Amino acid sequence: MLINEINLRDKYNKNKFKILNISSEDIITPSAREFINKNKIEIVIDNNENIKEEENEKKDSKENKIKYVGINGESYIEKPEHMTLIHGNVLVLKSNKIIKFRSKLDYFLSELVLTEKLINSTNNKFKEDMESIRAFVDEMVRSEVLGKKIEKDSKILGMDFKKLREVSHNPKKYYKMEHLFRISKENKINTLRLNVLRTIIRETEILGVEAYVSESGVEKEDILAGLNKLSSAIYIMMLREESGHYGNK
Repeated sequence: MLINEINLRDKYNKNKFKILNISSEDIITPSAREFINKNKIEIVIDNNENIKEEENEKKDSKENKIKYVGINGESYIEKPEHMTLIHGNVLVLKSNKIIKFRSKLDYFLSELVLTEKLINSTNNKFKEDMESIRAFVDEMVRSEVLGKKIEKDSKILGMDFKKLREVSHNPKKYYKMEHLFRISKENKINTLRLNVLRTIIRETEILGVEAYVSESGVEKEDILAGLNKLSSAIYIMMLREESGHYGNK
């Protein structure tokens, strides 16, 4: 059985237990393990011995044939075509909300690379900003797949999250222009292309909320916050393009 943070948190809110009994076949997600450590919950397997992550019990010949498990405890010798890996050897349907989110993030990355190729700017400032966006997306992908939080001091366009918000909310102060409330064909072509990226990130953010927010709580808050700041960063690039910051008049 897969033990994730949302289900664990819901159970804990109903009964502040300090011991979690599981079987040796149960799988604990990274976020669930973090919740367990934070609340000082003792993990005990069926034989009442503390779990040791470095120990992997040998399976009998029948169990060795099992390559994959499902989130509801199913076992698979081969991976069904309609399923995909979510982490480790755990399979979910390809329509799973987290898989949809990952797919959208992957789509954004493909559009980001295409945009960089289409614009093909020789301006060093533009290149640096695009590389900064790419580096942050790469960090976000690693964070989502490996279950590691995005570094708090991570920056985009050389700015921390607080500065990104300030600059994106005050274009008059930083770029001597009004907000780009109405994008049209009158805007620069590079601005229009960057706006496509901004809207894709907004769609990705919605899928992220669907995947990681429930009545029991919020998972991956760092990723959800990161998507919002990524949108702000791309909007700042649009302002920079329109204002001539990249040298395009």
